[in-house]
Amino acid sequence: MEYLTEIAINLNDSINRVIFAKEGDKNTRGLLIRLLNNNKVVDTTGMIIKLFARSKDGQIFKVTAEAVDETKGQYKVFFTQEMLKYPEVECELLFKQGETVATSLPFIIKVGEIGRAHV
Repeated sequence: MEYLTEIAINLNDSINRVIFAKEGDKNTRGLLIRLLNNNKVVDTTGMIIKLFARSKDGQIFKVTAEAVDETKGQYKVFFTQEMLKYPEVECELLFKQGETVATSLPFIIKVGEIGRAHV
């Protein structure tokens, strides 16, 4: 089961949507990423995309995205259980192709507290 939040990213634009996850979730929630250039689909063949996340306690997490369709700039990345810490996680996406590196503007994942169902 996958619960992926779809986001389309123009590198110079901010991600203007609430992204939600829940403490205790593991390999179920994440992002379905589509990279755009001036709102047009980009062929990202050979590109590596990584999600960097920092929790409120300062821990840094890194997760490599999986290609869905590189010719259309589509990738998916799952949040790790360790990175989902209440109340939020600050994130950036890194895009690397050869010697070229770019990062997204920072965005926030709101993390809900673990509920009684997990106890």
